Amino acid sequence: MRAWDRYWFGPVAAIRPYLAMKAVLCLLAFDVWVLHVPVGWRYGTDGFNVAHFRWLDVLQPMPSPELYVGLMVAIGMLALICVFSDPGRWARALLALLYTYGWTMSLFDVYQHHYLLSLVLIAFVFFPRSRALVGSRTGVVSAWAYALVGATLAITYVFTVVTKLEAEWQTGELIRRLASPALASVWAWAESQGMSPGLFWHVQALIAIVTECVLVVGYALAPRVDDIGSRWLRPIAWFALAAAISLHAGTELFLRLQIGWFSYYMILIAAIYFLPSSLLVRVHALRGRPAAWLASLRSAASAVPRSAMLIGAASVAAIVGGAGFAVSLPGAGTVGLIAASAVVGGALLAAAFGRLHEVTSPVLATGMAAVLMWATFVLSSARVEYYDGLGRFLQSRGAEAAAMAAFEQARRYGSSRE
Repeated sequence: MRAWDRYWFGPVAAIRPYLAMKAVLCLLAFDVWVLHVPVGWRYGTDGFNVAHFRWLDVLQPMPSPELYVGLMVAIGMLALICVFSDPGRWARALLALLYTYGWTMSLFDVYQHHYLLSLVLIAFVFFPRSRALVGSRTGVVSAWAYALVGATLAITYVFTVVTKLEAEWQTGELIRRLASPALASVWAWAESQGMSPGLFWHVQALIAIVTECVLVVGYALAPRVDDIGSRWLRPIAWFALAAAISLHAGTELFLRLQIGWFSYYMILIAAIYFLPSSLLVRVHALRGRPAAWLASLRSAASAVPRSAMLIGAASVAAIVGGAGFAVSLPGAGTVGLIAASAVVGGALLAAAFGRLHEVTSPVLATGMAAVLMWATFVLSSARVEYYDGLGRFLQSRGAEAAAMAAFEQARRYGSSRE
């Protein structure tokens, strides 16, 4: 039991769970805004839907573009609020619940890595608070949920290895069908060097299996990489990092898979789990100026009169509500109003209990999240893709007038980005 307890509760460099939570949540926010929102128009099509679970179809309302897009906007904002201020476990629990409902509401979303992200978000609920991690005097903490994420990823790669034991993968036939033009070029070169096509594709399949086996071992041992006296784990960690980068970068470059930003999540997580903690501390130091700026704002707020702070909260609420309506997407305005009401209501409630200064950080974080949300939709093609997809659907249904209105929206947002 001593070895078992040490695995789950032994010392971990505090920078690892801190960066893991911050980095994944930051990537998640832009992921849902850039990749999920553009397909929101299809939810509730023709009044028909099938959820991932039968009982959910009984309980939930019919999904709609307003519900789905609004949910994605809310998820992104809440993720960034947790990045900037980490209000507590309740906020992370709400984020995990909303994200999980986002993919379970309909079989339109059948990407398997969304299941994995839900498991990671649930584990984040039990991560130590950010301030506890940053304030760790020894530089190490006990974080069983961090070890749980590592074990979950190890199990995930075990399953990926098992699926690759089928004959279709072993022969390389599946890789050949999924090969991108870049991998096809490598195949052509190998063939010109005398390698038979069967051998070439078989070798690619074996490389993927061996790489994933390395990752199984790497993630299984990763929670103990910071143990004193475990220097032998460092070479394993480097091998695992190289395996993660080669596997997932190779997937993006050489295979035609529609898996969103999954490869980027996995490379990012691998870097946090396998790089030396001293290097991660230096990377974290790069955010010193923004962090110092936020700290100075919080410090300055402690000397501001209550009335001025309430006016400031109202101003932030106005920005949040305005940002929601400014993106011109169904459901976004409603989310903006809810978030603005939460800012004002939270500030008034805190003032009533004499704790107004304690909400400075989440209020500022909500304002920053709203501004970044608005900027993301202005600078990305998400709105163009949403209205273009909607227009094509309406056109297929013979609703020419509505389709033209959607296409006009797409054209307007496309021209604003040029």
